[in-house]
Amino acid sequence: MIFVSYIDIGFTCLFTIEASIKIASKGMIFNRLGPTKPYLRDVWNMLDAVVVAASLMDLVFMVLEIDMSQLSALKALRAFRGLRPLRVISKNPGMKLVVNALLASIPSMTNVLIVCALIILIFAIMGVNFFKGTFHSCQPPHKKPDIKGWVFDLDKIDTKQDCLDQGGRWVNKNEHFDNTMNAMMTLFDMMTTEGWTQVMYSGIDNRGIDKQPKQNASQNNIFYFIIFMIIGSQFIINLFVGVVIDNFNTIKEKEELDNMFVTEDQRMWIEI
Repeated sequence: MIFVSYIDIGFTCLFTIEASIKIASKGMIFNRLGPTKPYLRDVWNMLDAVVVAASLMDLVFMVLEIDMSQLSALKALRAFRGLRPLRVISKNPGMKLVVNALLASIPSMTNVLIVCALIILIFAIMGVNFFKGTFHSCQPPHKKPDIKGWVFDLDKIDTKQDCLDQGGRWVNKNEHFDNTMNAMMTLFDMMTTEGWTQVMYSGIDNRGIDKQPKQNASQNNIFYFIIFMIIGSQFIINLFVGVVIDNFNTIKEKEELDNMFVTEDQRMWIEI
């Protein structure tokens, strides 16, 4: 623990020296260096300044032996130390390019998100028409009733009334299509490919409203889930990836064209 504290102090000093040198050479907010931006006019430098300020504050409280855990207002500032790994991005041109591409893709992703929401809404409305109230099933009671000779036989249950007559519980699935909002949430979970097969099996096993599910009772319902997974999980996800890659290539080409070592003839040749 002491070794980690010394490392923390060492990095804090290095970050402070680096920030001080940049401020001295570029100016804090204003300068007369032409195209050179002042220190706090650059987003990455602003991130560095926040990290340095949080680290210095933590160091001051450590030297003064003040317990920050008792100061709720200042305790949250220690969380800014978690931004230190982001400093690596500002020093690595490749990672910096990736982050810039992600940020530049946000406006384009908004349009893709609208298309995604419309597709999910369409399938959600279809799902409500197909599966509303059909994902319920009978489950044994939490506590066995004190009745002599009572036996809960799930094989003899065919409807909701049979379940209730035997003292069972008519329970709905966590993912269901009883209304449009829940249907959209269910479809969104399926798009992540996390547990989507369980939802598909529930749709295949359903026999109708207030009826106990049976294995493979409605096998034709599988086409609904397969079509949605092809469109929702593959097509829409690839749209998001395509937007990011397109912006990445655009930013990369722009940086290559703006290279100061490229002559005018070479720049024209690259554009052609």
